[in-house]
Amino acid sequence: LAALYGWYRETAPMQRRVLGERASVPELDGWLARSSDRMLAELADRLSPGLNRAVVALALDFWTWNRLDREGLDDAAAAELMARLALERHGQLAL
Repeated sequence: LAALYGWYRETAPMQRRVLGERASVPELDGWLARSSDRMLAELADRLSPGLNRAVVALALDFWTWNRLDREGLDDAAAAELMARLALERHGQLAL
């Protein structure tokens, strides 16, 4: 996650623009569905045995990183937080 979040930081302006345009450009949406969405889903599947799959997928999402960045977390802290959440047993985190 720390490496992925570092890449998100480096490419954030492009990511925000491309992902922000997705809803209004059907061709872009289709391309992202076939490429990065599929790749991230496969990665989440590979990483999630024994973990909370929904949290793993959430951790891999650009918008999750974006939010954690806006909350003031650096990439290492954001990666650690999401890894700890994914390790919780199927959403049984006490809040």
